[in-house]
Amino acid sequence: MDLEFGQVKKILFEIFANELSLDAVAYKMSFNKSQNIHKISNSDIFDKEKLNLILNDLKEKSFKQLVFSDFDSIIKEVKSKLGEYTFNKEIDKIVLIVDRDKESFTDEQYNYVKTHCKKSNIDFLVTNPCFEFFLVLHFDDISDIDNEKMLRNDVEKNGKKYSYNYLKSKDYGYEKNHYDVISYIKRFKNVENNLNEYACDITKLKNHLGSNICEWVKQVDDEFN
Repeated sequence: MDLEFGQVKKILFEIFANELSLDAVAYKMSFNKSQNIHKISNSDIFDKEKLNLILNDLKEKSFKQLVFSDFDSIIKEVKSKLGEYTFNKEIDKIVLIVDRDKESFTDEQYNYVKTHCKKSNIDFLVTNPCFEFFLVLHFDDISDIDNEKMLRNDVEKNGKKYSYNYLKSKDYGYEKNHYDVISYIKRFKNVENNLNEYACDITKLKNHLGSNICEWVKQVDDEFN
């Protein structure tokens, strides 16, 4: 019996989501967009050449981040997944944590996501320019930060961005995929103190150095204590 295109697509989604740890939501959205462009129906008999058309469209893409330009699809996917788990809206929260790296999304997209998070009762947590800056905030003395360089976060001579190099100067053992989380948790109080110099408001974070993660943690702590 011939397989339908939709059956093969389902298997592909499982492989990319589970075995390769790619972002399943972003992959599905990009795959489906390409499928629509090429006018391929899920009920079509599977054809390898049709699949290759889509894979060629996707081969240059990275799926390790959410596609903010299609936020409605993301929300729909998240809400559908909630049905698979026990979710209590009185105590559970859906949180979207992102970097405000200048290449990540436009002002228009930022405003769109902020507005739709509020409408969908999703907490929108942003660190500008990147999560490494949030880690930097855990140290006692960060008075030597060049704020303009941190906000631009350009790649420096060693091929690493300013935020990485600065954090590495404070935490010699830091690597993107490996660092001592417990040591940062113990110094969390420093974040609150350091953020007095930086933005915490979600609107200001669009263009200013800062983070609202600490404010969110304090708010949640107040709600449940």
